[in-house]
Amino acid sequence: MERREEQRPRDGGSQGSRQAFAAVPGTTPSRLLRKLPAQEEKYRPAQDPPSQEAQLSMAASPSDGFRRLRWGSKRLSRPVQQEMDTGREITGEHPSDSPPWEEELVSKIRAMSALEKTLALEAVSHCIQRHSQPGGACGPSAVLCPQLVRKEVSYTSIQELLASLKLDLKQPLEKTFPFHFYGLILRECASVDLVKRHLASLLELCHQSSSQREGIALAIGITSTSHMEEVWAMLEHLGRTRFLQSTFMPPESQQLDPNTHWKWVGSTSLLCLGQIAMHAREQILPWVDNIASRMVYYFSCSPYDNVLKTSFLSAAIMLMKALQREDGTQNYKFTQISELISCLLCVLQKEPNFLATLFRQKIILVITALSNLRPSLKPTVKSKILQTCLQSLYSLPPTETLKRKLPPLEAAPDVMVTALFLGPSRVFLGDGFWVLGQCVRPLPRVRELAETCASKCTHSGSATQTHPPSISQASPKALPRVFGAITNTAALSIRVQTALCTDLQQFLLGKYPAVEGLGHQMLYQKSMQALDLLLQNFVSENKSMDEICFLLQHTEPWLKSDKIHERKRVVHSIFLLLKYVVDHVKLTEEAMPSMLGHQIGLLTLLWRDKDKATQSRSRQCVCLLLQLLIQQKETEPGTGTPVQFAEAEDVFQEEGVGKQDGGECVLSLTHHEACSAELLPPWGGAGLLFPEAGTGCRLRALDENLTVAQHTQLILTLLHELCSRNRLRCDLAAQLLLLIFEDHSIKPEQVAEILQGLFLKLPCIIFKNILQTMMKAVTMLGTQHTQETVEVLLSLCHPSERKVIPLWTALATNNRLARKVVTLLYMKLKLRPPKELVRLPEQAQLISQLALGTIYELLYVREYKATVRWAFAGILLGLLTQLHYLFELDAVEGISDYQEDILEARTLSPCRTCLEALKGLFWTTNYWEVFAELKLLRAWELFEHLETYTEGVTLLARAMAHYDCEVKAVLGQAVISLKSSEERDNIVAILIITEFLNSQELTQYTSRKTMDNFLNLGLNNPNQLVRAMSLKGLSSILMHPKKVVLLRNRLVGLLDSFLKPEPRDLTGLMEILGDIVHCLGGQGVGTLSLKIAQRLLSLFEHAQGDVRAGAIFLYGSVIYSGGRKLRPALRTHAWHALVPLLLHLGDSCPQVVTKTKFTFLRCAILLKWEFRKELFGKLAWGSGLGAENDIFIYMVESNFGSYHQFLMQALMYLSSPHHSMKLAAMRFIGGLLQDYFADLCVYLTKNDVQILLTRERGLCPQPPPGHQGRGLSPLTPDSVPLAWGTPLFSLRLGSTTGFELLKQDRDSTSRRFYRSFLDDVIELSQYVTY
Repeated sequence: MERREEQRPRDGGSQGSRQAFAAVPGTTPSRLLRKLPAQEEKYRPAQDPPSQEAQLSMAASPSDGFRRLRWGSKRLSRPVQQEMDTGREITGEHPSDSPPWEEELVSKIRAMSALEKTLALEAVSHCIQRHSQPGGACGPSAVLCPQLVRKEVSYTSIQELLASLKLDLKQPLEKTFPFHFYGLILRECASVDLVKRHLASLLELCHQSSSQREGIALAIGITSTSHMEEVWAMLEHLGRTRFLQSTFMPPESQQLDPNTHWKWVGSTSLLCLGQIAMHAREQILPWVDNIASRMVYYFSCSPYDNVLKTSFLSAAIMLMKALQREDGTQNYKFTQISELISCLLCVLQKEPNFLATLFRQKIILVITALSNLRPSLKPTVKSKILQTCLQSLYSLPPTETLKRKLPPLEAAPDVMVTALFLGPSRVFLGDGFWVLGQCVRPLPRVRELAETCASKCTHSGSATQTHPPSISQASPKALPRVFGAITNTAALSIRVQTALCTDLQQFLLGKYPAVEGLGHQMLYQKSMQALDLLLQNFVSENKSMDEICFLLQHTEPWLKSDKIHERKRVVHSIFLLLKYVVDHVKLTEEAMPSMLGHQIGLLTLLWRDKDKATQSRSRQCVCLLLQLLIQQKETEPGTGTPVQFAEAEDVFQEEGVGKQDGGECVLSLTHHEACSAELLPPWGGAGLLFPEAGTGCRLRALDENLTVAQHTQLILTLLHELCSRNRLRCDLAAQLLLLIFEDHSIKPEQVAEILQGLFLKLPCIIFKNILQTMMKAVTMLGTQHTQETVEVLLSLCHPSERKVIPLWTALATNNRLARKVVTLLYMKLKLRPPKELVRLPEQAQLISQLALGTIYELLYVREYKATVRWAFAGILLGLLTQLHYLFELDAVEGISDYQEDILEARTLSPCRTCLEALKGLFWTTNYWEVFAELKLLRAWELFEHLETYTEGVTLLARAMAHYDCEVKAVLGQAVISLKSSEERDNIVAILIITEFLNSQELTQYTSRKTMDNFLNLGLNNPNQLVRAMSLKGLSSILMHPKKVVLLRNRLVGLLDSFLKPEPRDLTGLMEILGDIVHCLGGQGVGTLSLKIAQRLLSLFEHAQGDVRAGAIFLYGSVIYSGGRKLRPALRTHAWHALVPLLLHLGDSCPQVVTKTKFTFLRCAILLKWEFRKELFGKLAWGSGLGAENDIFIYMVESNFGSYHQFLMQALMYLSSPHHSMKLAAMRFIGGLLQDYFADLCVYLTKNDVQILLTRERGLCPQPPPGHQGRGLSPLTPDSVPLAWGTPLFSLRLGSTTGFELLKQDRDSTSRRFYRSFLDDVIELSQYVTY
């Protein structure tokens, strides 16, 4: 025993390890690995490599003793230990530490002399070599006759040796007994050289047979108990020589090499390392890191196959069992845990997508055990574990199809895992049944075992029953217990178990068709139980809500899966985990992670799953999470809020959860029923009812117990599901969100994240009804948190992108809410920091700019039309002052580059946006007349420059006063702005007020005294313009009514000069008359308006373009200045001016055309034409023959029965000295003759026809005074049409008689017109009868 004490590593390392590669000068293990040729890389398994230290170091020293730090206990829970005990199913290890005969045998060996031990070793070695190599060397004979290794061998020489020792084991010897015996002798041998020699001989044996590898490993492990360093040195030498040689050898060379068995030497080394760990006892901790690193190395560098997989897993299980027996394990800090886990995960990833073995279960159990060691696993490692394990199990086909997915079972020639002992004890299969512990092999006795197991699990009886009932008497109900008994048999290897279950299934299938697939279901259940243990173990190690959320986070892809069975599996796992936490874990940390809300959201989305079991489990999971939340809110340990617990219990009662005494909520399911949930039949249907009442109760309970962050994550998860193509999930998410919003559970601080999440998902929503439901939810949210909603919507994106318009529209479905929204936008518009505080890059992000862009977009939203009309005055003043503010910031870029005829959508500059919003305000609120007047006068262009800004505001206010456009509301808002401390507000306000003083209806809205007070207030303003305009307002006729008489008298005197045949400075005179008419405003000019209008009409044909333009413009004001009494007479006069105005639209002077459009529209408005708005559109933006034709139609159709009068008026312009007027008259007459011929026949008289045909030029209008003659229009005669909307050459050519007046005209266009319409005139004269 003193020898054992000497085997501890000296100087912190192993001398054998340090000398392992001494034979290769200058070569280290890492260098050897780096020199691997490229073709050898394919032997490496496809996995994440372990750390470089573990992978490359073949000479790592043992760990530096114990690190006894304070650390919580990490011992495995009892279920994990029980499952880990089934590691014997892989290793074949006896349940006890050693066979019962070992103690007696060891005592005999110790009594032997050194010579006797040497002779015994030689005898055993000879026996082993003789039986392991039937054909001589481990070469072709072993390869060609693999069946020889399967035969039972009688070790005669061994039995003789045992007889000489006076030992009678009284039972058949197992195949590994010689190796066991060999190892015991080597363990007790004191000669190091002798031990080394026999170890070298042992490792030179054939490694092809699995039993041979297991025997070698067993002998090596037993020997290491007393000769650790020697054993380690021999393994290092083996790895340096045989292993590296086999690794470098290409596959084609291995097939021809007689020593091809060396390719399995890595598997033998792994088993040796496992056995060393099992027999190391108190030496395990100093050597554990060395052992683990070599395991990782051999696994990483060996070609991956089933042999390597089985060997590595066996070694890992043996290592973990050795660590479990050592009391100091929990105080030791391991260095190779992550690398071992990576190798195990690599094996798990390579498992096929079907279940035939329990490898998945064993791997997960080993990982579970490793996770309990120090140091704790890093989150990245745990994450990889969870991802791999969940992927391996959840992605399996449904249990009912596992049988169809399973390939034919083929026996691997090199894998012959059998029971490793022959003992008198019996193997316990369950339910009182025992099977004698013979050397059980898969195929020979499987029928007998199957029938025995089936009958014994069906009929209770004595364990010693010798004649069990026949298999025909077995009941199908007992079949799951049969399979469970087989898979729980500790003495059977995995392959034996699989073969038994498969053959039993095939054997019983003829009699019991329902048995098909039950074996695979049992495999699946045991694998899932291992996964459940892994999850529970993680929570037990870190008892916090953060850990639960971490685990649930990895189930997210499976909760979202499109496959029913995958969702069903993951929900069942979550349910078992949460039930375990509720029943057995006391959370120590009061953490409330926000992602818990996300997990709850994913579970709630399964409340309408197609599978009924998934529905129920998902509701139960939410209820369990709710109970955990309530426990987290306990005010004192063991004491909770009674109301909250009562609510939780009510919710649990809804989900089939019963109460036991003491108030503890427990599940009304047995563990067997829970584990069998996978076998439930699928429930289908899109017509599942939605339990409204229960859902509302659950949501209220969640609202009360979730933190704000968790509640937000819950909502965001539901929002994310709105984009799903699954109609059921979309509907459920939308209805849940609607219920949450209706419940007024949203806090102000949640609004931003919720709206941002919804905004991102809106473009992806497929179903229309889902979108409508969410718009209702937005309306509710806006009603509850209007200010926060508006602020968030402003920040989502630039208003010009229009992506957020649906959300703004949703806020307008409620009239009261829409008014709040517009009011808040107006208030945001007025948030204007001084220029000194605004940097140039920040201008576009100003809140006032965002509000401006939003208002501009909302003007064209139909739902906001009434609200904009209600807020007209505030929006108008806000836009006018905002434009002035932008001028102050010098943000005028792009304001003059705008082109209305370009339909391309582009982002407008801030100034242009403000100006377009100002225009849109009048257009969308049906005050288009104001917009039209400024458009035709080109007054909107005045707003593009600060120098002309005040003139533009003046003309705008004048047009508003003229058409009585919200005068009362705007006046009230202007008065408020006049009191503001901002200069820009005062300027805009005083300009509007002074113009409104000339309104006819102003006296209805305010008194003279009130206005006087406001104007006097402006006299004290620091701005000079405000003071000047205030003084002008105080001098208006509204404030001084006596001025009306003075202005009218002055007008009479000016009229005398104006009516003279050739007055001086007609333009200046008309400007003065226009000012007086404007100042009289609502008082009117009286009867003088008719005289002025008559005189202005005669000036329409003046030779000077500025005089014509001034006369036409003033005419448009005079026809409105006569007051109500003279309005009918002025309308008649305006009617007579229609044809001259229409013809002047083709005037050669652009200024005249502009003024004509303005006056022509005013006449149309005064005469109340039906198509006034359409007429404005053509006047403002129309061009070409199409626009001319439309204007012609609007005029004629709006004056039914007046066609003949229009014809006679236009006839006078056929001899006009203005060529453009003459051409316009011919087009007008041609249009009447073409389109209204029948009406002319009715209304014309013979006198009218006579005038039409007369040759006398005296009947034609004479040139006006001052006419000096002008050249022809730039338009050529060939390009001028002769009828409205009709090209020149499309007219019919007539006869040579008629229109003698034009027949001899020198203008070719006139002569052609004469010829074209001569037949029409003659025909017209024939139809006129009176």
